[in-house]
Formats: sequence, structure tokens, C-alpha cells
Amino acid sequence: MYETKAVEVSKDCPVDLLPGEFMFINGNMEMMYFHLPESKNHTNKNVLLIGSIDDSWQIVRNPDNTITVSPSIRMSDENGECWHGFLRNNVWEEI
Repeated sequence: MYETKAVEVSKDCPVDLLPGEFMFINGNMEMMYFHLPESKNHTNKNVLLIGSIDDSWQIVRNPDNTITVSPSIRMSDENGECWHGFLRNNVWEEI
């Protein structure tokens, strides 16, 4: 497993997110944007891995103020799957 710390930020636009960061739009936990951390599975560091979480996922704010998202997050680029894993307690866990 490959782990990277996730950081919640407050930015104006999702395209401003840096790798590993995530944000909620207007504080609404039903819509989350994220920029996936660097991956063990893709070698093109210029790939912009920004995605969104909607009501297809459950987003939980834990008692320690970290975020857990379920089920797993899977993203693909034009070459196929490039990231699959979890965000648990503000840690990206690539599997």
C-alpha cells in the first residue's frame, strides 16, 4: 500500500488544488473536489488528477476532524486506470 497525507484546504477553484489536497464547495460536505497525490501507478507527473466526489460516496467527518470517503476512489486517464484507493482519516491509501 502507498500512503500520502491528505490536506483539507479552502481555495477558490478546484484547478488550484495541489497533489494530495481536497476541498469542499461552500463548506458543503456533499460535494468534494480533490487532486490525487502522486501515484505509484502512473509515471507522467504532468497528469492533472483532479476529480470530484458526489452523493455516490459517503463522506464522514471523523471526531478528530479528518475525512473518510467510502467506497474506494478510482480514476482513469486515456491510458486506463491510474489511481485506485481510499481516503481514510486524511490519508490517501493507494492499493
